[in-house]
Amino acid sequence: MKKLTAILLSVLLLASCSDSSPQSSLETSENSGHASRISSAPLNEELIGSWFGEATGYRFQEDRKVSLIMDFSSILHFTEDGSLVSDENKIPAEDIEIRDGNITAEYTDETTGESAVIVEMELIESSENSDRPLDGIYKLSGGSCKSMIAQSLSMEEQYIEIEAEIDGEKFNVTVSDYCDYETNGDVLELFSPHMNYVDPNATSVKYNFKIEDDVLTLTYEGGETEVLERLETGAADE
Repeated sequence: MKKLTAILLSVLLLASCSDSSPQSSLETSENSGHASRISSAPLNEELIGSWFGEATGYRFQEDRKVSLIMDFSSILHFTEDGSLVSDENKIPAEDIEIRDGNITAEYTDETTGESAVIVEMELIESSENSDRPLDGIYKLSGGSCKSMIAQSLSMEEQYIEIEAEIDGEKFNVTVSDYCDYETNGDVLELFSPHMNYVDPNATSVKYNFKIEDDVLTLTYEGGETEVLERLETGAADE
């Protein structure tokens, strides 16, 4: 479980962006005390949609919100027989509780006897085009997976909304409506009253951005860049 925690945190940190480095940008705190800011600049229609890199990405929405999207498949996924693979650990299908489509998967260490709920998931919508009964979209309502996502974003669990999509051995996670955004020329700003900025006087996290041939390049203040490709329409926006 320690290895799973380390991998989860490293993957999640890739989704962050910062005034100083991509690893600390989207840190948040309920005690940040920032005044609320309203996104009001005209939307950049070219930016709207989902963009994805190696394991993480962003969904820029028409309602001026940004959702974080992450592919956890390499460290957490369900197998064809319904078992859950969590890092090198496997929870057999017969040990996973499924009730009314909702899933609770608890792992017990055979050596220590310690146990932990990995995921608690509430079914939102089943997949109609799959022969795998678990495929669908769920609310990630609890478990260590949700706790680690909230911890990596410095958020209290009750203030974070997470959806998980099971698609075969794919396990995709979306942190919904994480923050607001607006653009001014080639400058992108992300902001929220719960974000913990590196500069205490800042009102947003800023990037220079460029879109060419469905490729989004984000450049941070320190010169580091993140390159993301546009997902096909409907792939992660619905």
